[in-house]
Amino acid sequence: MAHHDSTASPGWSTFTWIAIGVLALGMVATLAFRTLESIKQGGAKRKCTSNLKQIGLALVLYQQKNDESLPDRDGLPFLSALYEQGFLPDANDYLCPDSSEAAATTPWLDGRSCSYVGRRNTGSLRLTSKTIAKFGSRTALAADSTFDPHLDYRNVLFADGHVEEVDEDTYLRLYDPIMGR
Repeated sequence: MAHHDSTASPGWSTFTWIAIGVLALGMVATLAFRTLESIKQGGAKRKCTSNLKQIGLALVLYQQKNDESLPDRDGLPFLSALYEQGFLPDANDYLCPDSSEAAATTPWLDGRSCSYVGRRNTGSLRLTSKTIAKFGSRTALAADSTFDPHLDYRNVLFADGHVEEVDEDTYLRLYDPIMGR
């Protein structure tokens, strides 16, 4: 009489159990990878938002030292004034972690060392504390320089210091017209 193993399920081979185990491990690994990727993206998103808020604080300091006026420059030079004059001296604060730019190694910023762009602020569009109060807190001061880093939105810094994710159409309405593009 043949001996029957009471621990094995009838009809299930060792190979089947190994295949089920490998499949389960693959599913766990996939979930873990997705979770880690989500955590990484969340960290990059928070760092980008934090960088723009740091730029906002540096703009407040700049205003306090410059008769309540913002830098009299357009676009990237608007932000570069903060770096050059020491209001925000850490070159890494001008980089979105999702972008390809590298920290500045010079005493000025350029398109290869800054992920953000400042508003147009020369001529009749010049902003001071009074004009910002007139235009309101939805006045955009800085934003991601391209749509690429976050794929479906840009971060925008507003005059009241908050940073908001906006889609490209909203960005164009809020921000691009004052950039003169």
